[in-house]
Amino acid sequence: MVCINAKEDLTRSVPLEILDKQYPCMFDIVAIGSFGKLIPNTPDVYIKVAPYISWIEETVWGGP
Repeated sequence: MVCINAKEDLTRSVPLEILDKQYPCMFDIVAIGSFGKLIPNTPDVYIKVAPYISWIEETVWGGP
């Protein structure tokens, strides 16, 4: 899990993204929102995507 203390309210479960180093016009999704501000002045909690990449790719594009 990743905790982010954002200035805006991220309770809509928006993905946490960074600019792609190789393709600067694209973004890489680092994490997706697990839950947001349940208690005021606390960080939003995200789940890292990296451990699930192979499952996501297999599910979306089919297995080998």
